[in-house]
Amino acid sequence: MSPGSGWRLLSDPRLVSLATQGLIVALTLFPAVAVARDLGPAGAGTYALGSRIAALTLSASSLSLAHGIAQVATNRGAERAGQAWASGLCMCIPQGILAIMLALVATKAASPHAPGEFTLLIVLAIPFQLATLVGAHVLRGSMYVAEFNVQRLLQAIVWAAAFGVSWLHGSKTLTDIGIAWLLTQIVTSLWVCWRVARKVGVHRPKFHGSLSFGLRAHLGIVSRDASSYLDQLLIGVVAGTSSLGLYVPASLLGSMVTLLANNMALTMQPQIGRAEPGQVRSTVARLLREGGIVTLPVALVLALSAQYLVPAIYGDMFVLSGKISAGLCLAAGFDAILVLSIAALLGLDAPGIATLVQLGTTIGVTLGYGFVVSEFGIAVLGWVAPVIFGLAAVGGLCSVAWTLRRASDDEAPSQQVLLVGEGVNE
Repeated sequence: MSPGSGWRLLSDPRLVSLATQGLIVALTLFPAVAVARDLGPAGAGTYALGSRIAALTLSASSLSLAHGIAQVATNRGAERAGQAWASGLCMCIPQGILAIMLALVATKAASPHAPGEFTLLIVLAIPFQLATLVGAHVLRGSMYVAEFNVQRLLQAIVWAAAFGVSWLHGSKTLTDIGIAWLLTQIVTSLWVCWRVARKVGVHRPKFHGSLSFGLRAHLGIVSRDASSYLDQLLIGVVAGTSSLGLYVPASLLGSMVTLLANNMALTMQPQIGRAEPGQVRSTVARLLREGGIVTLPVALVLALSAQYLVPAIYGDMFVLSGKISAGLCLAAGFDAILVLSIAALLGLDAPGIATLVQLGTTIGVTLGYGFVVSEFGIAVLGWVAPVIFGLAAVGGLCSVAWTLRRASDDEAPSQQVLLVGEGVNE
């Protein structure tokens, strides 16, 4: 291998993003373990339920505008990306107010005993998260991979540092977590807005394009986010926060596989969107193949070691979590294939099909998890989850194959003639 080819490998956006994700996982593991060890299953469950509700209301109120902005940034150039970014910022205030109201009502209904200060602090961070989301997708769509990964890493560093200071020197309560989380989102959003303004400039808002794409993809993206949190929401509501506190550590190792897939999916959409005519099918096949080669072996290794790793990390109170975790890791491997399939569908400009695939998965998770937890408890989820997500992965791959058969390689999947250039922006 020549020095030039070695440097190209190290600067590959997927490899850079993967290394960034590894650091992020390491940084975010500390708060999760500290909460579980110090507060036990009940405290960890209350924290998890409140944060998941906030995340889901954030997704629901976003209108998936950020994904539409990424699509515009991929195909329309810097000025149009700047206009879409400005429109996204304008929407942050009304979207944030809506999300705060929804989150407060949902959290009070699902977890009436959660501390009021903790709930308020978590939901007040939502408008800043929306601003971060919009700016990050501008960077992603414009292939400013370094800036995009710095944003993700910065958020993890600030979160770990703020949590560490408040937890170690405070009273170790959920309110301390809320303060650290709000501070993290404020710092991250300010940094992202500054970097996007430097890269694409500040332009007059223009909603067309980004909003229409986002609305078409919104149901599928919300369904995707819902399926990521729906299992924990169902368990928290049906079985209680103590059961949720046992389930969250069980899902830890599997979530690493999902994060790995999400990381690879982040660059799939713009790579497929920029594919040369005649190369779309081969690009999709290559990216899916590479994603499977990376994620499936990791899922298998984690499944074999889960029952030993989880109690070693979280403590003896979480032995049951380790037994459940093995099956959840296998399910995460199938979920990774589903994540990559949906990213491929979005890159092929088929958000409607991606929505149907994800909606079917969400319905399957809702019915399957809801019945099993209510009738048998969380212990059998390790057997049920791989079946549900295995079927979902098959459906995702079949949908990609069907979309490719319908598409013509005579034009790019987004059917746009104005591209922003080749490669990664410096």
